[in-house]
Amino acid sequence: MKGKSNAVLFAAILLAAGGCGDGASSGDPGTLQVRDSAGVRVVVNRVPDGGIPTFATVSDAPTAVLEGTGPEGASPFSEVAGTVTLPGGLVAVADRRARTVSFHDEDGSVAAVVDLGLPEHGAMTELVRMGWAGGDTVWVVDAQRGQAALVTPAGLYVRDPFPSGVTVAGRFRDGAYLMVPLWSTALLEEDAPEGVRRDGAVWARWWPDRDQVEEVGRFVHDEIMILANQGGVMAAPPPFGRRTSRSVDADGFIVGDQTTFRIQRHSPDGGLVQVTVLEGVDLTLTEALKAAVRPPRSEGDTSLVDRLWAGVPATRPAFSRLLLARDGRLWVAEHVAGEDPPRNWLVFAPDGSALGLVEVPTGFQVLEAGPDYILGVEALLGTPRVVRYGLAAK
Repeated sequence: MKGKSNAVLFAAILLAAGGCGDGASSGDPGTLQVRDSAGVRVVVNRVPDGGIPTFATVSDAPTAVLEGTGPEGASPFSEVAGTVTLPGGLVAVADRRARTVSFHDEDGSVAAVVDLGLPEHGAMTELVRMGWAGGDTVWVVDAQRGQAALVTPAGLYVRDPFPSGVTVAGRFRDGAYLMVPLWSTALLEEDAPEGVRRDGAVWARWWPDRDQVEEVGRFVHDEIMILANQGGVMAAPPPFGRRTSRSVDADGFIVGDQTTFRIQRHSPDGGLVQVTVLEGVDLTLTEALKAAVRPPRSEGDTSLVDRLWAGVPATRPAFSRLLLARDGRLWVAEHVAGEDPPRNWLVFAPDGSALGLVEVPTGFQVLEAGPDYILGVEALLGTPRVVRYGLAAK
């Protein structure tokens, strides 16, 4: 669908449903298999008998700490929505609730602050995502007002509104944004049957300067549990439900549905380029793991929790987050059942071969990875700060 108006295609995004994803390939134990399947590179890794080795270690102490904006972090960060390390060394930080993008020197000092909540900057209300747009420019997404904006240390210079019901997942080298639906089509149905379901929908790329939208493919949503409740219908993620993980860089995007350890690499137009598989991962969902996560029943509790837990799958998700690093490597986070960020990340080379594990500090949320560093957020007495750690290959 080329050249259609935004309204037409975004309506299709919200209403189109369909499945996707297929089973993992099979490889011999202890080997790495690479093959071509109809022009798609398929890389099958297998967990070694002795376990996955360590690929790199994280420095004991941070190499940089960003406390907030203003002199010496006088205005602490409220909620960090994203970070970007620019080619010249500046680190950009988007603060979700403060509605600012701050630029920091390598030592953490503040070089510039752009207040996107000001009327002249569109009075943005909630920054939820950030990425690199080339040079010293970053893009940010305002969820409530439905806008994508380009920002430099000198200020904001373009805002592009997008329709409700979708969000920006990333930005490609040619300036097109990857747009994905916010919710499942089940939430639009008045008489959706009870149970776990996983709908699919169209993803698209959008060039705001051309007012052009093109479909890139159909991908599944997160699993949701539909429950009848007080004469209506409610939806909630089932415990241990599989989500659709994704990450976007200038040259394309990756996606995995967490059902198996299978991650697909796509070009910006949606073409499947490479499939990375890891076999031998134990996805057993034990009773002990369920018990550790299930909330205790309270006095007067209804059957709603019991009905929600009736949707627990037979296996746990294969992984949680996906992250395309600045050096082209793929970082895959372990599945965690609680609220704490994952500690173990499995790193793959750009060609799909597994390199090994990286264990990050407790409570550290990885937002960005490079060849010799990781950058992310950790809380100090409840206040978030942006921290960089060194990364050394073993």
